[in-house]
Amino acid sequence: FRNRQSMSYKTKNPPTTAKWLLKKFTSWFIRDSMLSDFEEIYFGIAEEKGFVVADVWYWYQSFKSIPSFFKDKIYWGLIMFASYFKLTIRNLIKNKQSSFINIFGLSIAIGISIVSFLFFEFNYYRDSFHKNQENIFLIESIIENKNGDQLWGSSPIPMGPALKNDFAQVNSFARINRVNAVVRSEDKVFSERVYFSDNNFFEIFTFPLIKGNKKNILSNNNIVLSYETAEKYFGDENPLGKEFVITFDNKVKETFVIAGVADKLPKNSSFFFDILLPFNKYEYIFSEDNNSWSNNARATFILLNDAADKELIVNNLSKYLALQNDAEFDRKIKKFQLEPLTTIAQNSYKVMGSIVHFNLHPGMSLSLLFTGLFLLLLACFNYINIAIASASKRFKEIGIRKVVGSKRINIIIQFLGENLIICGIALVAGIVLGKYFFVPGFNNLFGAFEFEVNLLENKRLLIYLSALLFVTGIGSGLYPSLYISSFKPVIIFKGKLNFKRKNKFTKTLLSFQFILSVLLIVNGIVFIRNAEFQSKIDWGYDKDGIIVLPLESKSQYTALKDAVSLNSNVISVTGSVGRVGNSIYKSNIEIESNRYETAQLNVGDDFIETYGIKLIDGRGFNEEIKSDVEQSVIINEKFLKMMNWENAIGKKVLAEQKPFYVIGVIKDFHLSNFMNKIEPLAMFKTNIEEFRYLAVKAKAGSVIQTEKEINKIWKELFPDSPYNAYFQDTIFNEYFISMQGIAKTSTLSAIISIIVTCMGVFGFVTVNIERRMKEFSIRKVLGASIVNITKLINRDFLLIYFISVMIGLPLSYYTINMLLNSIWKYHETLGVVPFLLAGVFLLIAAAGTISFQIYKAAVKNPTEFLRNE
Repeated sequence: FRNRQSMSYKTKNPPTTAKWLLKKFTSWFIRDSMLSDFEEIYFGIAEEKGFVVADVWYWYQSFKSIPSFFKDKIYWGLIMFASYFKLTIRNLIKNKQSSFINIFGLSIAIGISIVSFLFFEFNYYRDSFHKNQENIFLIESIIENKNGDQLWGSSPIPMGPALKNDFAQVNSFARINRVNAVVRSEDKVFSERVYFSDNNFFEIFTFPLIKGNKKNILSNNNIVLSYETAEKYFGDENPLGKEFVITFDNKVKETFVIAGVADKLPKNSSFFFDILLPFNKYEYIFSEDNNSWSNNARATFILLNDAADKELIVNNLSKYLALQNDAEFDRKIKKFQLEPLTTIAQNSYKVMGSIVHFNLHPGMSLSLLFTGLFLLLLACFNYINIAIASASKRFKEIGIRKVVGSKRINIIIQFLGENLIICGIALVAGIVLGKYFFVPGFNNLFGAFEFEVNLLENKRLLIYLSALLFVTGIGSGLYPSLYISSFKPVIIFKGKLNFKRKNKFTKTLLSFQFILSVLLIVNGIVFIRNAEFQSKIDWGYDKDGIIVLPLESKSQYTALKDAVSLNSNVISVTGSVGRVGNSIYKSNIEIESNRYETAQLNVGDDFIETYGIKLIDGRGFNEEIKSDVEQSVIINEKFLKMMNWENAIGKKVLAEQKPFYVIGVIKDFHLSNFMNKIEPLAMFKTNIEEFRYLAVKAKAGSVIQTEKEINKIWKELFPDSPYNAYFQDTIFNEYFISMQGIAKTSTLSAIISIIVTCMGVFGFVTVNIERRMKEFSIRKVLGASIVNITKLINRDFLLIYFISVMIGLPLSYYTINMLLNSIWKYHETLGVVPFLLAGVFLLIAAAGTISFQIYKAAVKNPTEFLRNE
């Protein structure tokens, strides 16, 4: 063939593109010889069969080379990966101490970051399971008052139908109301939360039914049960067609037929239902006109054909203001707005009467998210410092690899691969810790969550962990691999290679570690102190010894009061409409033509005495003064300050267009938990027909026995009604559990940050000692003491520590104070103690780590390092 190259038949070259493919997909060590051979064969075929056949043959060979190339790449890539994996495992075993530090720190940080991610995901991806989520909006109302605007989640009942009739862009609507009722099914009786909604509820929201047909399911006397409610009443029995007898607060009793059972409601749903009734039954049961603009639904959702139509609807909502404001003078609405379903959970903390089941301040979610991120950064900084500290042990390996032909990129890839393997091991360990330790512990601490680590079902978590592996693997390994691969073989083998006298990068990393640790330690201390502070806050009334019973009717209150009052351990008995500590009713008060929004509490005689509320001025309600029901009001200190009154007694206020006169001023007390500020309160006396709660004050030391006797009386008087009494001092139990959960989570994060930071200090000190052992040995030979050497080692560390603390303390004060003010209206005042403790804890922990390293350096024989000098 070689002789043929000079023959006259050679008039053209092989196809250029095909030749390029062969060059691209042929290994470099056979590329030139293969191309030369293929060219000879090409011309031989061209001479015998023509250039067309030769071109086809050449193209075939080029395409044939592609699979072989990738096959070789994959094969040799796996060989190299196996080699790197074996090398990594050997290095891990050889350097057990540093390996443990790296894997332990990363796995702990990953475990906590899984918790923070699940918490963040829960808050920011609520209601994501609804197919129409982007097109569903909640109508909210902004009420204007003299003391500021207030956002409400409620809206007029007729507004949903009006929007549907007036705008073609509105596909459908669903109104929701909730009441408490007593439910009976055969011999089972429970107090339940009963919801009302429109027939198209299941068309707007994606709540699948496991039994029943969603078409016209909420019509006539049909009802739908949640999965849990159906299981509670019927177990494995099919509930369809069975009857529920429901007795409402106003004593209306109605029989309903079960037409459907919903599947288990998703855990990230903003709102739930136990029993769902047709909305038109609400009008019938409570005698409220669904066409009256003075009546409100707790929530009104609309489904738009396209989310882009939102602005059109918003711009035309103002035309409904006059309809509502003319119908209800006492509750003037300034503006209507639409809140997307995708954000109602995130913004529910600032909405009064929100339908959202679990209101979570976004500051809590972000706080935990940043805690996980900070711990990850600390663990990554540790790896970088320790990798640099351990580099001296691999000088000869690097030098030999470079001498035998390894390029710098190969060494970089090798070290990055090793780090990815280490991060992969840490990731697996972190997932195990998260699944079996951190996540269950978090659920138990708060009691309100049911998070679980399920990588097969939770795609977001899987993507997050995959990204975490890549970012931590590359992020923490990039600088060490670039640093280590830069060493020159000649200098390595001459023994002249040493670390730089001042490695600014490692010092900077250690500084960041100290700053982040200060933030986390101060955060932990502050939240512990805040939880303790809130547990000791004065509630404003005597919460101890009060037994509260939810009621169903006037007859229950009268009969129960008469029977309970005969008990010698009972000091007093009173009634109220609202539940003190967990039920706030807002109303509008008019004073001198100005409107103010206040909390309202409707109570009976002896309420102030039973709850031990301090009367500052005037008198309380008196059963002998009949005008107290229609003409008297008692206000609190906040109300007094709002009006700037020096003497409030006798002042006139208008409520529901009726005049009331202030007869007393009481000390402020907490109607809700301490995340909310005490608001101006107007207390009215109401008739016993409206009482929904009866409160009993028992003598000290007899509360438990008195409650048992009341339970017995209840069962004798009302055998068909469920007994749901509770102690007033337990009303904030869920809140205090969450506070303790926050404190314990913050404390755990602070402890882990100290441990991980000490590991970073270990790496930094190791670098210092490794590069200066000959210097220390010479000093020891010349008579330097341990104290002198300790000063030399500590000098850089102490400088970094003090600079970091001086930056970290002001930063932590600003961030944590801002967090406290945004979440709690009543919280621990930040003093110097948390910051002093944070600095001392960090100094002691780091000093202990350094002392251990100094001791190891001090006891070493100088001849080990001066033998070659």
